[in-house]
Amino acid sequence: MTEQSSWSHLKHSAPDFAARARSIIRQWGFVYAGTIRPDGAPRISPIEAHLVEGHLVLVLIPQSLKALDVARDPRLVLQSPIVNADEPETELKIRGRAYVLPDDELRDSIADAIEDRRGWRPVSWHVATVSLDLVSMMEWRAGDLTLTRWDPRHGLRGPEARRFDPQRGAYVTD
Repeated sequence: MTEQSSWSHLKHSAPDFAARARSIIRQWGFVYAGTIRPDGAPRISPIEAHLVEGHLVLVLIPQSLKALDVARDPRLVLQSPIVNADEPETELKIRGRAYVLPDDELRDSIADAIEDRRGWRPVSWHVATVSLDLVSMMEWRAGDLTLTRWDPRHGLRGPEARRFDPQRGAYVTD
């Protein structure tokens, strides 16, 4: 993972956007992770997500199917929970790659942070850091969409207002 694709880079290049994304992750404490199964089909799983020392980290049970998926193919997507389809409010999506951390010092620091926040300590679990390819935030208000995106190459783009056009069956910009 390069420094440019870390949460720390996002935080420094787009601090307000990163703060809003952080609040969504902290609000729920978990995200849905889409991984790739051995046969190439997608798998969706809930997973604990934490922001520690400039890293977006995921806690994985070593022999869980999602951990085995990530070990084989690190590509994944993360999605914040949506609890109201009529008014989803703010939705966060992250596309990236997950890498299990071999660094005991960083793993210990992450375990300390998780214990402080959650009251339990991941001992034998894998801790993976996420390299960010794209972070998108969709804010839904009265059926309208405001899209803001960040990636390491282009930086912050948006916000971009979109409305649903039933004739096209798509969200369009005005």
